Amino acid sequence: MLKKIVFLSGPSCVGKTPLIKKLRMVYKHFRFEQPVLYTSREPRQNEIDGQDFIFRSEEFIKNLPQDDFIIGPVRHLWQALDIKTTKNVLQKENIIILEAYPTLVETIIKHKSFSSLFEKHKVTSVFIKPFTDEELATIQKVNNLNSPAEAATHIMTPKLLSRYQQQNKLLTPAVLKDVQIRASHAWEEVQWSKNYSHVIINHDGEDSINWKYTPPIGEAGNTLQAFYEIINNS
Repeated sequence: MLKKIVFLSGPSCVGKTPLIKKLRMVYKHFRFEQPVLYTSREPRQNEIDGQDFIFRSEEFIKNLPQDDFIIGPVRHLWQALDIKTTKNVLQKENIIILEAYPTLVETIIKHKSFSSLFEKHKVTSVFIKPFTDEELATIQKVNNLNSPAEAATHIMTPKLLSRYQQQNKLLTPAVLKDVQIRASHAWEEVQWSKNYSHVIINHDGEDSINWKYTPPIGEAGNTLQAFYEIINNS
């Protein structure tokens, strides 16, 4: 059987994490694995070290051996992919899903180990967008914003704030700075969607209550179904 590697990307808070969780819950027969990335950010509520991410300092990640790890910046953070562990995952499963930000995906694809890591495997890529181009243009016009980048920040800021509030986090200066950085990068990250083989529009970001249902309802449900069909048909 031809093995598959699926890159899943999108701006922060677009719904990638609940999408993966619901994929496991709704399609119980569907087998896949995820390589666990290293990240320099702090763990969120209910995240487990070694399961959701491997949480290490920026200095630790930057100093990982480059022959064994693919290392790259993700906004103000750093992340890394363990090459050997990823190869082991591919040996055990026919499908792996790598949830990563666009800049890290680009770093992986350009890395010298990419061809050997994914040789003889079918590679597809899926990008989750939180708005259409038409919606962005309308929001920019209605709110008298100067650029699409400002409009994207306008859309994503309340989503990110809502996510942190759902996690019962205090909106400290550090949290607000993180929100500002993530929201300000949304437009830049959306531009990467042009390089992906599939794009799904999903307005139900991580802050949406629609993900709480199993199966999810609304656009969250449509996104899950579309993602599952892409993986099966690619």
